[in-house]
Amino acid sequence: MEPSEPQTIPLSPPTSMHNQNHQQPASSEQQSKQDIMIEMLHKIQVDVNSIKSSLNIRQTEEPKERTPCTRIRPALNQNRELFGRPSPIYAAVAGNDIMIGRSDSGVLMTRKQYSHCLSKSNGGQKLVLKLMDVVFTKEQMAMSSLSGGPVKCKNGIRNKSKLDESILLALTQQAQLQFPGCLDTKPQHDAMADAINGKCRHLWHSTYGK
Repeated sequence: MEPSEPQTIPLSPPTSMHNQNHQQPASSEQQSKQDIMIEMLHKIQVDVNSIKSSLNIRQTEEPKERTPCTRIRPALNQNRELFGRPSPIYAAVAGNDIMIGRSDSGVLMTRKQYSHCLSKSNGGQKLVLKLMDVVFTKEQMAMSSLSGGPVKCKNGIRNKSKLDESILLALTQQAQLQFPGCLDTKPQHDAMADAINGKCRHLWHSTYGK
């Protein structure tokens, strides 16, 4: 009787265990990288959302309207621009009234009256003519002139009274205060005198000349 060949038990390849042990760490490392990537993407998304939210707030936020300053400060030292017009300048203030010209001129008017005259003026000459409507009556101006005396009229010669020099001086001083340089030269003085006489002459013709 022949001896039987020994039975061989098939063994699993030696590399199978090795591969199994090698794949486990690789899987853990890959999972770790994925977790890091997900965390980074999450942070980026949070930052992007924060930026978008900030931009949306800025876009939807209505700009604050600035309320223009309507209060006019008295006794300004310089001629500053307020809404495209010169700011009123006063030499002195007494309650709601202001002093025209020098602080001791004695010529008073309200702030509202002066502001109205100034709003209609673009220079010293125009301002004086507008202020005359406040300090003189139409009859006074119609019957007077800058220097007074005889003037030619339609019906002959008529004597006109002389406008109050102290009042006219205050008005011209106020014009120089409000519009510096408006009466620095002789031609400017002559133009101012012609404008005052022209206003009185116009009122005479419109009131008594018909």
